[in-house]
Amino acid sequence: WKKNKKADGYQIKYSKNKKFKKPVKYIKVNKTNVKKVLKKLKSGKMLYVKIRTYKNIKNPANGKTTAVYGKWSKAKMIRIK
Repeated sequence: WKKNKKADGYQIKYSKNKKFKKPVKYIKVNKTNVKKVLKKLKSGKMLYVKIRTYKNIKNPANGKTTAVYGKWSKAKMIRIK
């Protein structure tokens, strides 16, 4: 994926199901990485992946930081090597 300079990081969602029904896994990646290797997957299978950006926003009222997420990308089909 391409870097987004305004984002603090990326969230990746992947599943073996095309419609992202169970089981679905989520991974957070910081802004310095634009690659992620998924491990412990069986070769020859299909995997569907989506990605979105997030930005950490500090709430001035209570001082807590929360993540604000962008839209999910379109699903991309990948064959596991």
